[in-house]
Amino acid sequence: MRAWRIPKRGIENAVLVNDQPIPSIKDENHVLIRVLAVGLNPVDYKWADRQEASYPYIPGIDGCGIVEKIGAK
Repeated sequence: MRAWRIPKRGIENAVLVNDQPIPSIKDENHVLIRVLAVGLNPVDYKWADRQEASYPYIPGIDGCGIVEKIGAK
């Protein structure tokens, strides 16, 4: 999948990658959505510069797409 990826703290470290692995469902309450569009907002930029963020970070809190898989619940 193609995604903006921030490997370490700071939005200036963002890179566009074309080989990001497709995530798997890790919990019975999760869903996997194939994102068709994403909106990058100020919160994405602010989160990319937080010490508490887990890296690598993929920004894009707002998005729309198609449900591909669902967890058991």
